[in-house]
Amino acid sequence: MIKKMLAVIVATVMVAFMATSLAHARGSFRATFSKEDAEDGATQGKMHAVKGANGSAVRGRAATTDGQGNGAATSGGAFKVKGAAGARAGKTTRQDGNIHHESGAAVAGQKGSATTKSSIDKDSQGNVSGERSTGVHTDKGSYEGETTVDKSNGSATASHTGKCYDASGAETPCPNREGK
Repeated sequence: MIKKMLAVIVATVMVAFMATSLAHARGSFRATFSKEDAEDGATQGKMHAVKGANGSAVRGRAATTDGQGNGAATSGGAFKVKGAAGARAGKTTRQDGNIHHESGAAVAGQKGSATTKSSIDKDSQGNVSGERSTGVHTDKGSYEGETTVDKSNGSATASHTGKCYDASGAETPCPNREGK
């Protein structure tokens, strides 16, 4: 299963690189693939790349199953415009009733940057745990935060911590939702 998933990821990335080359001139490129395997599983995916006067973008996704209820899916995308660029990727797997998801994204531009990453797990008994971290950085200051969730044995908890920093890197109180 993992070997098949890696093959799907490699194929998706190769198609994405080919697409950005083919979309070098203005226009777009799309590709779709699908394959059934001998074990009643299947692999399929698609991608799309565009390029225009103001920038370019590419996105793709792929999924694979083994015919036994297990599977994996990946997706990702990236863009570039004048003064900014960003990317995101995610992966979800289901193996023997357990589900795992992880994803991340980053963007950077003239006024700053932001990153986020997360993961969450659900076991076959329904217990869930996960976390997300986020960072935002500008010339005026930054924010770093983390959220965790846990649901096990019928009870659920969630917590969030966040810290703000001024332009010099000194910790400062975070503004409220009204910006104060």
